Amino acid sequence: MKLSKVLVVLSLVMGLVFMAGNVKAATSLDNVPGFIVAGIWEGTDSGIGTIFMLKNTNATYYYKVHYVIYGECSKHVADSDIVLSPKDSTALHIYFENGTMKIVENKYEETEGPTTSVQGNFSADADGYYRGYAVFYIEKRSTNGTDWLDPTTGDNALALSISILNQDSWYTGINGVAVQLETDDSVPTDADEAREYLDATLQEANWDGRWYASSIWNGQLLVCFPGNKSSACEYTIKGNNWDEDENPHSFELTVQEVARIPITGNFSTEVEQWIAAYGDADTGWVQIEEATNGTADVGMFGLIILEEPDINAADVLPLWHQED
Repeated sequence: MKLSKVLVVLSLVMGLVFMAGNVKAATSLDNVPGFIVAGIWEGTDSGIGTIFMLKNTNATYYYKVHYVIYGECSKHVADSDIVLSPKDSTALHIYFENGTMKIVENKYEETEGPTTSVQGNFSADADGYYRGYAVFYIEKRSTNGTDWLDPTTGDNALALSISILNQDSWYTGINGVAVQLETDDSVPTDADEAREYLDATLQEANWDGRWYASSIWNGQLLVCFPGNKSSACEYTIKGNNWDEDENPHSFELTVQEVARIPITGNFSTEVEQWIAAYGDADTGWVQIEEATNGTADVGMFGLIILEEPDINAADVLPLWHQED
């Protein structure tokens, strides 16, 4: 196995049998395209939804992109193909009505085109949100949009951004994660292989994030483990939470596959012991040093979302890597 260098700053040892060479993983900070891209989705019956904005950055090729929407425990919810012409972009809108997922392809508003209705393999968490993740990867390429051929490892052309919407307006957004293939890599032939790439390339030590939370602002850590590496759909994260006085407070938490973890407010004792503001501090840094399924390291990514419901405001802060 070869050593693969991540685009941010750190490296990892690849462990997949079908991967022969080096792959690069990009976080939301890198602003680079990839062969595989992924992001978290959220929604509620009261109007919260998600838009995935997908762009082909290549000026020559058409790409047939396959996407899979996963619900709880990495269960399949829906999948389809999207064709992007050179330099094309499109939107995939997910929203909910009475427990039914609505998917609108190539449109921004649910009124602009026909929707696909999906039920099953997702359920609302305690906070009323449905959650999961979506994976996009290049399936075919063409110079004319008609004659399709297999892609190559040089087709690192997809860029993804994710916007969480409320019922009134576009809410907030952030770039997705991307995997760039290199010459000696194998091109993934299905979504499972694409997720294997994500899991392996995102097994990075030390995810760092700046958080802010108060009695007004609702700050939460949002994490995702896209590799389907736990039959119980539970993962453990370990690390430190640093307050403004630079005091580290260690934590170990078991969370579900896609999870929001409150920073302040009404939350469990388990969460309070690691990420609640200490003293009067309302800001700090969290560092996730280890993510496992209980027995082995797993890939993860995430962000910190800040919401102020009274004034309908929100922001997102990225998690990024630092070298071991």
